[in-house]
Amino acid sequence: MASFNFDCPDMTILPKNDSGRSLGGFLKKRAPIYLGLTGLFVVFAVPGLMNPGIDDVMPDELSGYETRVLDGVMKYNGPDGDGLEIIEAINMRLVDEFGDSVYKDGTIGIMAEPDDNGDRLVMDFKLDKTERTYSWHIDPEGNVEGLDPASAYIVELVDFYD
Repeated sequence: MASFNFDCPDMTILPKNDSGRSLGGFLKKRAPIYLGLTGLFVVFAVPGLMNPGIDDVMPDELSGYETRVLDGVMKYNGPDGDGLEIIEAINMRLVDEFGDSVYKDGTIGIMAEPDDNGDRLVMDFKLDKTERTYSWHIDPEGNVEGLDPASAYIVELVDFYD
């Protein structure tokens, strides 16, 4: 039968983890690993998060009509209503061609006007490395048609993306 001696003078009140080592020692031993992982995050992830996107260069002051036409065209995602939107296709095209920093020091001009049987939207991109103009016709049912080769390419990309 086991007996216990409760009068032992070397009993401590400080709790220890299961292995008997303190948390401070655990962290001190692994600090270079944590520092290295934090450094890798800062070097590789943060610059990608800091690049401006297409939403950052869109104009803020648009009339209600311009906003309605712009939303109708930018949210168009093909005849099946599923898949890539025009704004995503434009972003992919420009980033693939000019890199992630294409929107740095950029602006986008928006002009919307009534057209035969619908509306016409012209977007004038003045970006860091390029200038592009896209123009679309949107009918009352929400179908979008490109009015120039670059805009037609974007619409075809959206229509056949799956």
